[in-house]
Amino acid sequence: MSKLKELEKRLRDEPENLGLRVTLAGALLEAGRRADAIELYHSVAMAYRDHGRTQQAIMVCRSLLELAPEHAACQELLTTLTVDA
Repeated sequence: MSKLKELEKRLRDEPENLGLRVTLAGALLEAGRRADAIELYHSVAMAYRDHGRTQQAIMVCRSLLELAPEHAACQELLTTLTVDA
């Protein structure tokens, strides 16, 4: 089983594991699945926000915006997080 398939299977078993989501997003990016990686990184930022982990959410948003500066939802989330921080 490929590393990517293994990570995807693990995430199905542990959907709340944010560290695993970040690892999978990186693997998706390396595999050329940029859109999937971006979507997963955004879900991590939202989950960090929802768990009150503002600084981690900000860090993920900033990293995501380096990868996809046009990502409007992440821009909006980052603005909200930095205003509220």
